[in-house]
Amino acid sequence: MSEDTIRNYLYKKLRRSSVTIVLLTPLAVNHKKNWQNHYDDWIYDEIRYSLENRENNLTSGLVAVYTPEAESLLIEKGDNNITTVLNVDNLFRRNMMNIKPEYKRNPKPGVFDSNYDSYCSLVAYSAFVNNVEKYIEIAKEKKKTKTYYNITKRM
Repeated sequence: MSEDTIRNYLYKKLRRSSVTIVLLTPLAVNHKKNWQNHYDDWIYDEIRYSLENRENNLTSGLVAVYTPEAESLLIEKGDNNITTVLNVDNLFRRNMMNIKPEYKRNPKPGVFDSNYDSYCSLVAYSAFVNNVEKYIEIAKEKKKTKTYYNITKRM
């Protein structure tokens, strides 16, 4: 399908959504690229179109839910209950730890509140299914305060 066909299809599907939830499996962690090294990945397109602010669709909240199989590709758990998010080639990752300094909840440099200091929440599948409403409500709150974040809409 052409880029325009894909875009129009996704625009129509996303028009009335307020939150986009992406499921991250090992194959979805890094965006696929074509032979010219351009992004050619439907998850990339869905995230990108969700973050665009256009007629009949405002920027959606964003939640990235990772499966147990994808966890080691995304995070490292260290001492003192500190989790490090790995730098992967994905648009959701570009929208993490992106709160403007004046709105940061955790004042400690380099430490971020996992629910509110990233426009995109990164959530384990088990935590998400145990409290779906919580993560959707947090994403809706962040959508209302999207000016607090440096949102990246394309790579």
